Amino acid sequence: MNGNALHLADFNKQCLFTGSVPVRSTREHVVPKWFLSKHDLHGKRLEMGAPQALANIRNFQVPAEYDANQLFGTIEKRIERGQAGIDEIHLWHKKISAGLALCHWTLSLNAWNPRAPALVGPAALRAVVVDFQSDFAEFRRTETYVRNGSTIALKSPIPDGWFAHVFGSVSAASYIGQLERPFALVATSVGGSLYVSMLNDAAWEFEKTWNAKNWGSILATCHQLPRMQAALAGMLTEVVDGWSRGCDGRDPSQSAFETIAYQLGIEFFKGGTWGLRRPQSAHLAGDRA
Repeated sequence: MNGNALHLADFNKQCLFTGSVPVRSTREHVVPKWFLSKHDLHGKRLEMGAPQALANIRNFQVPAEYDANQLFGTIEKRIERGQAGIDEIHLWHKKISAGLALCHWTLSLNAWNPRAPALVGPAALRAVVVDFQSDFAEFRRTETYVRNGSTIALKSPIPDGWFAHVFGSVSAASYIGQLERPFALVATSVGGSLYVSMLNDAAWEFEKTWNAKNWGSILATCHQLPRMQAALAGMLTEVVDGWSRGCDGRDPSQSAFETIAYQLGIEFFKGGTWGLRRPQSAHLAGDRA
């Protein structure tokens, strides 16, 4: 899929899992129906990058080829039953991230909607979607999957039914134009466990830093959502700012912390104080992609 195809593509027709137009089409819930039902989230709304850009979580559905959808459903059934391995959780998080990014993209193209979110960078979006589709193709071919990024699991200090999604990119100028390195974080609290994935992290930098700095012990004390969201923002920022330094060889002119914290539902006020942004649902840090 090239850049022009991304602009012209009708994502209302393409399968999330394969990128092709389905022969036998179904609708895939980006956040599984069992997750929504179990935690009474059908009426919740996600904030899509700005306070006025709201979308009902139950409407986050994308086209899917029937057979591909059924196959991925075997992973989600294992997650629902608490039988999934960490690699399957990572692939699930990739699906959630790719699906939310596509929904964000589709909503942003509606110029008549006053609540439409801002456009997602096409290069970063393409990279995230194609990355998931490539991994799914390997899973479909071999019926196994080995993750290629960071995922950490720990006993969840917060109730089940919470999830967060952060999506962005680091960019740098080069002789061939502007280069973008996408990043995404997905966190879910399910089955008594908190799973945190940094996607597009082939060198596992997030997981290595997590182990080196004992971040797990910090999150284990975050029994309230504001602390959890702020802690995750700081952890992701440390890796993303490092990527920015790697892009141009110097410190970034501005840390990504406030942007990442905003996506996680944290707002900074005059005088250095901070707190949860409003509107804020009881369970969702939101898409905020």
